[in-house]
Amino acid sequence: MAFQQTGFSMHQFGPNTPPHLRYEPWCCRQEEPVRADGQEFQGGTHVLYAADDKFFEPLMHSVISLARSLRANNSQPVTVHWVIRPQDMERARLMQDCLRREFEGLPVQPALELHEMRSHFGRLGEKARARMRSTMAFVRFYMHEYLPSAPRVIWLDADTIIRSDIRGLYSLPMEHVVALICHEGHEQLSRVWHMTELFGRLHSPNACLLNSGVMLVDTQWWNSSGTVGYLEWWMSEPDVFMSHSYANHMDQAIVNLHFLPGMTEVLDTRWNVFHVGLFPEPIPACCMEKAHIFHFSWSGKPWQEKDGPNAHIYHSHAPRLECGAAVRPGEAARAATGKG
Repeated sequence: MAFQQTGFSMHQFGPNTPPHLRYEPWCCRQEEPVRADGQEFQGGTHVLYAADDKFFEPLMHSVISLARSLRANNSQPVTVHWVIRPQDMERARLMQDCLRREFEGLPVQPALELHEMRSHFGRLGEKARARMRSTMAFVRFYMHEYLPSAPRVIWLDADTIIRSDIRGLYSLPMEHVVALICHEGHEQLSRVWHMTELFGRLHSPNACLLNSGVMLVDTQWWNSSGTVGYLEWWMSEPDVFMSHSYANHMDQAIVNLHFLPGMTEVLDTRWNVFHVGLFPEPIPACCMEKAHIFHFSWSGKPWQEKDGPNAHIYHSHAPRLECGAAVRPGEAARAATGKG
């Protein structure tokens, strides 16, 4: 495979720390350098987010961290795309304008483009749609529809903080349609969703867990291979909606159901240091230094728990300008009318 799984984990060893909240001892092991093929793509690097108004604040922090991590010695342009619900578009434009001012003075200023969310999930019944916590998470399955001319797209969840130039991920060699990390050890499929029977049809109970919060997708291959049709089939399966835990994270579960071992590139896990907000102990310095992307997956969201574990990683990328009208409900209308 083109990628090497070099053993970078996020769980710290400690006698009083629950096993699922520890870093593994090899977290600080010397890493192999990330290998890139130096390939450049016409049109530059494309990054896609999708968020409703509840996630505008973390989205802003994530995009700011991405922009601050871009290096001047790389001439490839970067475009950050947001997929936004129609009812949130006014506030999204306010945030877009604020971030453009925020980027002034940075060595590289990414372009920002907004896309109105389309109607998806035509195969799903009402019960299936009702179980979804948010349809925004499923936009990642339809990236090729929003960016049909982009050869590749990086998907980022809004609860990520970027620490390295994202163009390093975009240029990595690929031999499969999608690249993402695969949790090992504690993050086993049967333990995460308690759906042993369903996952057992296809996977070993000890199979590692693919995390879809950071994905590099070959959009042309994704579209031509019929991948979306297979993912939609899983979305329509009745068993998919039997577990409450599964329903809350269906997008990631469906990725794990469809992509069997050997069907994906396995990213170096430094590109998705997950569950950062869950750790009761500080992240070891060696892990902090090596991480490319921190991911506040699961619970422990730092915009909800201001003093939660590792929240400083998130708060260090707060906007320097006042962008409250864009991220706080009710202020967009006042900003638009000049009242306040």
